[in-house]
Amino acid sequence: MAESFAYTDVGRVRPTNEDSALCFAPGVAVVADGMGGRAAGEVASSLLVQTVREFLEKAPRPWGEEALRQAVALANEKILAEAEKYPACEGMGTTATLVSYADAGVDGNAGGEAVWAHVGDSRMYLLRGGELRQITRDHSYVEGLVESGSITEAE
Repeated sequence: MAESFAYTDVGRVRPTNEDSALCFAPGVAVVADGMGGRAAGEVASSLLVQTVREFLEKAPRPWGEEALRQAVALANEKILAEAEKYPACEGMGTTATLVSYADAGVDGNAGGEAVWAHVGDSRMYLLRGGELRQITRDHSYVEGLVESGSITEAE
């Protein structure tokens, strides 16, 4: 049986926690990390998680790649509208990583493949056979430097 848990932590660098995470319905997990150093990152991450949940709970199952893409796009629209409406939220943003076990049953058992959506640098890893493998690629300036060969991954 697949089990999911959501937990966030402020960490050691920033004074506030801008993360939001949620596991809901059988086989769905969402992680969002408000962009540090920007206004209202905690608002953006919370809005993303809430919007994804509301969208998917109304969408027909199984939730495939297109449903996840639409959920993230709708969340982005809501974040931009909120930032336009409230000056204190101007420039806010968040990462988003979400996964759905396409064939998760009512009891939470994962029966088939997982699909995911990913924006930013909140990574997703696959743990299989005791090995951890990164399956998303960061959408960041630093990752672009690594890909171009300007710096090494260690740097």
